[in-house]
Amino acid sequence: MLADPGLDGGYDEFDDVGHSFSDPEDMPRHPDNSSPAQPDHDENSSVGLKDAGTVNSCLFDVFPGIAEQLDCKAVWWDALSIPSESKVCALIRITITHNNAIDLYNFAINGFSALGDKPLAVTSKLVGRMRLGVLYGGIRNFTKRKDLDKNALDGFQRLLDQSRKEPLGGHFNNFEGTLEKNLLEAQLELALLKLFELKREKNYGSDFKTDIKTVRLKIQEARSSLVKLLGESHMLTLEAYTALGELYLDCHGDTKPGQRPAEGEKILVVVLKNYGPHGKAKLALGHPKKVHMMDSLINHYDRIGLELKVNKMNSQL
Repeated sequence: MLADPGLDGGYDEFDDVGHSFSDPEDMPRHPDNSSPAQPDHDENSSVGLKDAGTVNSCLFDVFPGIAEQLDCKAVWWDALSIPSESKVCALIRITITHNNAIDLYNFAINGFSALGDKPLAVTSKLVGRMRLGVLYGGIRNFTKRKDLDKNALDGFQRLLDQSRKEPLGGHFNNFEGTLEKNLLEAQLELALLKLFELKREKNYGSDFKTDIKTVRLKIQEARSSLVKLLGESHMLTLEAYTALGELYLDCHGDTKPGQRPAEGEKILVVVLKNYGPHGKAKLALGHPKKVHMMDSLINHYDRIGLELKVNKMNSQL
């Protein structure tokens, strides 16, 4: 069983069936003695019914049967999901939570590294490093985050170049599209990190204006490419659009100064609709992404004296 990573903004999953153990106790384990994967029933619904780190017993009935049909002595399977919502994890202000998450990502990255240069294994390792970078950003280690994002960016570019020269075909028909998505995500992460650094420095001289324009153009370019590849309502596309909206709210857009905040407001309202209960990228009430955007809009409405809009937005928090 081999599943290409999807482009739907959910989990990045890689299932590679080679050989397996007939007894759960024989499986390799994480240092805390938990199983390293959470496979689901053979229906491929991508949701584990047991606690994380445990394996459903039905798989121990299914895979030995496959091994017998193929005249194999054993079957090995490995499956791992790296959540794309690690940014939510990064917002939790509990040190032990960050440390545990960082340890788990390192464990996954090392596991993928041990698989050698298989394209999916290398891709998984690079995705893991990118997600790990987000967690380091959550604990203010921005140097580490930048290094991990750059490493992932360079790795995705190499894989994409290689894939274009020597297409893998077969199960890997969507592989090039997946690499393009991952490459754009890494580019966007680095642009957003640079934007954060510029705002943190609070040095609004001529160099700032030049740098902020460069970052804005990179974000616009990334969003345009994401729209073509994934559509306007994909999470990554919306994240890039959110960054542009906030730049316009801060008067760093490419329209006339008086028009920029209004343009930024329009962008963020569109993104919020996509995240709403009837949107294509629906997020739960109180999700950090929604709260952050609503806070930006509240500050904007407060600055221009729209008290009714402030009150309405506050009531939705």
